Amino acid sequence: MINSHQAIVGLDIGGANLKAWHAAGQAMAIPFALWKLPQQLSGQLAAMLQQLPVADRVVVTMTGELADCFATRMEGVEFIVRAVEQAVRSVLPHSTIQFWQTHGKFVAPSDAMASPLLTAASNWQALASMVGWLFPQDDLLLLDIGSTTTDLIPILQGQVSAGGRTDLERLAASELVYTGVRRTVVCHMLPSFQGELDRYGHVLIPLSSELFATSLDVYLLLGSLEEEPKNCETADGRPATKKFAEARLARQICSDQSELTTHDVIQLAMAAAAAQQQQIVQAARTVIDRSSRPIKKIVLSGSGEFLGRQVAIQAGFPMGAILSLKDYWTTAGSEVACARALVELALRGL
Repeated sequence: MINSHQAIVGLDIGGANLKAWHAAGQAMAIPFALWKLPQQLSGQLAAMLQQLPVADRVVVTMTGELADCFATRMEGVEFIVRAVEQAVRSVLPHSTIQFWQTHGKFVAPSDAMASPLLTAASNWQALASMVGWLFPQDDLLLLDIGSTTTDLIPILQGQVSAGGRTDLERLAASELVYTGVRRTVVCHMLPSFQGELDRYGHVLIPLSSELFATSLDVYLLLGSLEEEPKNCETADGRPATKKFAEARLARQICSDQSELTTHDVIQLAMAAAAAQQQQIVQAARTVIDRSSRPIKKIVLSGSGEFLGRQVAIQAGFPMGAILSLKDYWTTAGSEVACARALVELALRGL
């Protein structure tokens, strides 16, 4: 039974982004480089809570414990739990705080720290559990593509049927692919470029193993992501626009616009996007082939849904079997899907 009268806010604390959803229907997402500025986490969370309606319950999930500012995941979990407590106490002093764990339950902050490996990297399980609630009779694959990672989670008859629980286990099971639509370095997406350049003809060029450009640049140049002139969280610190994305991508093959045309760089971007798509398709096929029941549908979510749709088509799903979480939760709700899932699970009494 859903208690729609509760004022609940969900927080999804990642290493590069902070996301929130309030039961009143308000979403918020901000970039935050946790690995650079861990001491500012509490203040950032407090600022977010101040911009949302008042809540009497705060439910939290995390992946930020993997940030390399922490010596271990245990240290990261404890740091994040304490930062959340500090933020909530400063803004919502009477609110209850709970953390989601991978065994599918909310626990108190003390319990979250006492069993850190259940608290770590728990956001995927919250989202999958909620999708199971939405589609209780279906055998499906949840494909959530974000800025940094991709989750591929089998859900059978409403039950999460993942083969792995920790990030390590999920990587081994192809249920976690460490690639996304904003932060993945291009040389990881595409080790070598083979194609036609306007001045050089057919070439095979190994990409430099350097952080010159990211998937953000690929999808800016291809028009899949909108330009963000005020966003300088890019490989070179210059704005997230097509102009600068083109320069960053050219630099990935040790060049610039004096040697390469815009058409050349677009060819490079298209090759990188195709390679990333194929990587996720291969993972999807691995998860599908291992399922104990035939998977008939795929549910897409996350800021990389545009890529997810192409993956679903290439993986062989008919158009009628490709579902979008934003059709149920709106675009804003889908882009902070894990935070919203927490709230929905809390409203259902979990």
